[in-house]
Parts: sequence; C-alpha cells; structure tokens
Amino acid sequence: MDDRPEASFASPTVGTPPELAALLDPTTRRGVALSGFIVLFYAYHIAYPLDIWTKQIPLGPDRFVILSLALSFVLVFLFVPAKARTPRTAIPWYDVLLIVATLIGCGYMFTNSDIMAEGRAITSAGMLTGLLTLGVLLEGVRRTMGWSVVSVIVVFFLYAWTCSYWPGVLWSRRVYFDEVLSATYLHDSGMFGQVAGLWAKTVVLFMVFAGLIMVSGAGRLVMQLALGAVGHLRGGPAKVAILASGGLGSLGPTGPANVALTGSLTIPLMKRSGYTPAEAGAIEAVSSSAGSLTPPVMGALTFFIADWLELPYYKVILGAILPAFLYYATLIAMVDFHARRREIPVIERRTFPSAWAALKQDGHYLAPIVLFVVLLLGFRWSVQSAVLYSAGLTVVVGQFGGREVRLGPKAILAGFHRGVWVLVLMAPIFAGLGVIMGSLELTGMPVRLAGIVTSLADGNLVMLLGLTAIVSYILGSGMPMIACYFILAIIAAPALIEAGIMPLAAHWFVIWAALLHYFTPPVMPMAIVGAAIAGASVWKTSLCAVRLGIALVIVPWVFVFNPSIMLQGGHGVVETVATLLISLVGLIALAAGVQGYLVRAATAAERAALIAAGLGIISMLYSPLLGVCGCALLGATVVRQGGHRALIERAGMRVQGKAMAAAAGRRGERTNEEGG
Repeated sequence: MDDRPEASFASPTVGTPPELAALLDPTTRRGVALSGFIVLFYAYHIAYPLDIWTKQIPLGPDRFVILSLALSFVLVFLFVPAKARTPRTAIPWYDVLLIVATLIGCGYMFTNSDIMAEGRAITSAGMLTGLLTLGVLLEGVRRTMGWSVVSVIVVFFLYAWTCSYWPGVLWSRRVYFDEVLSATYLHDSGMFGQVAGLWAKTVVLFMVFAGLIMVSGAGRLVMQLALGAVGHLRGGPAKVAILASGGLGSLGPTGPANVALTGSLTIPLMKRSGYTPAEAGAIEAVSSSAGSLTPPVMGALTFFIADWLELPYYKVILGAILPAFLYYATLIAMVDFHARRREIPVIERRTFPSAWAALKQDGHYLAPIVLFVVLLLGFRWSVQSAVLYSAGLTVVVGQFGGREVRLGPKAILAGFHRGVWVLVLMAPIFAGLGVIMGSLELTGMPVRLAGIVTSLADGNLVMLLGLTAIVSYILGSGMPMIACYFILAIIAAPALIEAGIMPLAAHWFVIWAALLHYFTPPVMPMAIVGAAIAGASVWKTSLCAVRLGIALVIVPWVFVFNPSIMLQGGHGVVETVATLLISLVGLIALAAGVQGYLVRAATAAERAALIAAGLGIISMLYSPLLGVCGCALLGATVVRQGGHRALIERAGMRVQGKAMAAAAGRRGERTNEEGG
C-alpha cells in the first residue's frame, strides 16, 4: 500500500453531497425522479445560450428568468429542511405547500410578464400573489442564509414603505405599500429583475461546469502538483496548503468547504511535520480565504462585478491576477520565514509524488480550464458560451482517466448533484437582492448614501478607504459574501469611484475588505473549520491566522493606489512590472518582520524595522519619500543581520563546489587515461 500523501486524496468530492444522499438514493423511485428533475433543470438552462428559448420556442427572456427562479425555489424546498442540521429523508407536507405557493406566485408573473416589461400598476390579484411570493422568498432565505439576511431584506422593504417618516438624509417622498410591492415583485428592478437574470443566464451554467470539475480528476491533479512541487521544501506542507487551496478554490469549492476539502490532507501533514495544531489550522484557513478571488475560473462574485460595471468577464479576471499573486506570494514568504525560525524539518522528496509524473498522467484534466481561459481571454467569447463548451470538454476528457476518476454517467450525475446543491443554497439570496434593489431604487437612497459616505470622509481618500473597509468588514461578518458585496456596491463603491478610484479597483476593494471576516473574530468561519480539523483552539487558530493573513489587508490598498497591476490598459509594461516588484519586496519585508526572521531570527528592533520598511516600500509609488526610507531601513536590517556576508558565503561555496567538481572530473579523466 502506497503511504505517500497523494494516496489519501484519490478524487476530491466525488459523489453526491451527503446532505442529499438519502433523497437522491438511486435505488428508490424518489431518488430517480429527483435526479431526473435536476437533469431537466440543467437542460432548461443549457438551452438558453443555444437560443432555443428565443428562436425555436419563443419563451422570451423575462419568462425564462421567472421560470428559472420558480424551478430553483422548488429545489430549495425539496432539499433544504426547515430546521438546520436536520437530516433530509422525506419531503414534509408543509414543504409541498411552499412548492405550490412558489408555483402560484411565479405562475402569476409568468402569465403577466408584460406587466414587468411595461411597468404597469399592480392589481389586487398581483398584491395577493406578491405577498405570497415575498413570504416564500423570505422562508427560502431563512433556510439557506439564516435570520440575519431575512432581517436585512425586511428592513430595506420596510424602509421603502416608511421612508417619509425618517429624519434627515434618510427622508424620501411618501411611498405607498402597493408601490413597494410592485417595485419588488412586478418590476424589472425587483426579485425577477436584473439580479435574477444574472442568476438564470450565467450562474446556473457556471455551476454545471464547476460541478463537473469537482468530480473530475482536476482536483486530484492540483493537489498532486502542489505536493510534488513544494512538499519537499522548507515549510513544504504549509506551502502545499497554500497552492492547493488557491487552486481548488478557483475551480469550485470556496469558503469553509475549501478548508474542509484541502485541510483534510494538508492539516494532518503539517502537524506531522512539526506545526502546532493552531498553526496548521490557521495556515489552511488563510490559504482558502482568497480562493474565490483567484483566476482563472473564480465564482459568482465576478459575474456580479462584470454585470454591475458592464465589463467583459475577461477584464474582471485580468484585474484579479496580480493581486492574487501578491497575496499568495506573501503567504508563501510568511510560512517560509516561520518554518526557518521554528526550524521545521524538511520532508524528503521521495515522500511526495512527482509533479511531472502527475502532469503526464492527469494533465488532460486541465484542458477544460485552459479552454475556458482561451475562449474568454483569447477569443473574447461570452461567459455562457465559454462555460458550455468547457463543460462539454470536461465530460470528454473525463473518459480518459483511471477507473476511480473516470466521468461515467454516475460521476456526471454526481457532478450535477454537487452543482445543484450549491445553487440551492444561493438561489434565495439572488431573489432577495432583487427586493433590496427594488426598495432602494424606489426611494433614490443609493445616491444619498454615497453622498453620506463621501461627506464623512471630508475629501480625505485614505479616510474614505478606511471607512469603507470598516463597513465592509462589519457587513461581511453578518452576511454571505454575495449579499455583502451587493449592498456595498450600492453604498460604498460609488463613493470610491466618485473620489477618483478606478471602478474595478473600487469594487474589488470592498470584496477584499469583507473577506477579512473569514478568519477574524467574531464570526471566523474558516478558522472554526480549520481548528476543528486540527483539533486546536478556535481563538488560537484565529489569532495565528490574523498574523499570517495580513496581506488581505494590505493588497487592496496596493491596487487602489497603483491600478496598473489590475492590467486594464492605460499603463505601460514598465510601470506595471515596477509596481509589482516594489509591492512584492515590501510585502516580503513585512512578512519577515511579522514572522521575526530574515537571514536569521530577528530581534524586536529588527522586526519593527522590517515592518516599517515593508510598509514604506509598499507606499513608494504613493509617497516616494516613504519608499526611500523603507528601502534604507530594509538595507540596514539586512546588513545588521549579516545578510550580505551570508550571500557572499553562499556564492563562494557555489564557486568552490564547482571548482572541486571540475578538479574531480579532471582527476577521473587522468585515471582513465592511465588505466587505458
């Protein structure tokens, strides 16, 4: 039996999600029927980019979205129990009633879709079905997102109804209840409007691709490449966690699911190599936190940004490449300095798989991802078409794997189950965001809120960014990322753009700031999962993660003040490369200061100097004087630690080694000649 690390990572996430296993049991008629419904659900959405619903069957875009949301809510009440953490083994009578209510509310909109297009006033029948649909929506949100998000939606709805009673800048004209219900239910800014359209036309298709990727051999390949490439280096297990979590996070699973998936292998490996349980859990938590920000595939947030800013999807991907590189490069520097200071032993290379052998054996699993990138960046295809063709190629290349990872009918169906489970958990919030948007647009509040944020900063850009970061963190701590971003895109991002920040940088800034809650108190979901796997204290894990994840705070400020690293054009290659190198040097110096090691273990004064040097160098393009001071501090610290002597000694040892090898070669030649 092969006891190497990859042996325990045969094929991640293959199989139906455990939450759905009982309902989707293929040996029962119910399981077969529900699986068939899932296949039809996907087929309905796959038909959209093929123009079947606009040409062969003139359904129309509005009705397509309405029916998509209806089917999604049916799946919610089929698969998500009313009580959290209750096994779903049957479908109770009250969920059948909720499904009927869903079909009534969506059916009214389906048969009266001309009301949405023409913006007509709501009727008595519309009022009744609107209230029914709103109640169904809130119950779906409660089951999938919790009471906190329900409260936010209700607050925005009630604010729109009572806005004429609010003081100061929160006051707006009097709005009647039927107007609020009409704006949130019937009109194109409401629950069946723009946000739901993004869901139906893009997100569902993306999850077809992501679900198939999750059950293909791509995840196994990413893990083996990480193990083979860096597992044998100093701090290798921690570096494996960073590369594997970033790679898998880009392909599909994000958030706590990513921690659970990769951490089940990397955390025990880190503990065996000498890391404490808290350190192992923290490294995995921080490594998984930016998976959804890592190109090339990324996730639903990028679709939101592209749709909101009316940018091609490939531009959003380009804007994320270098910031993600800076984040993961800083993490690798952090764990490298940490391993050297702690003298974590190096694991022998033979313990790990060969990255080259893994690439030769399973490299074809990367073909769909390469195709996705080429179609988007090279040919500028739409996201829908790129996803569809890439999903098709995933099925094709999946036929060439070993028995344990071959994409046969069962594996493809498991991929559909995986994808639909993620969709079920996301569907209600997309409709709920439509209610928020309809309520705000009715009152004109977004413009006033942006003005409030700007006035609080009093023209100071640094203060404006600081206020935005604080608000982003607070909202992120109590809401799912999609809902958090949506509200921030309405409230905070316009103020940043008005202050002169590039729109894409402004939107990425609020997302990066909100992600900090993943491993910081009080919510810290990543730290909780990492600590559970590692058997560590949650608080110790979180504190360790805060120290390791400092780049999540710094990198957003880098691309806000130096937008050239977002690759959006208008900046020369020299400027982009210079910005990248300066930022990288500053972040590495900061990592050395935080971890207390550069050439050797640092004293308290040297650590303070390294932290100050890193921050100064990062600020160079904003304030050259600070940059010069930072460079001087870094140089002085390197000299103080004897770094210049160490470099000279290493260079001398290499020269001496080459000379000795050459001399040995000459002696061998003479010996052969004499023997001849």
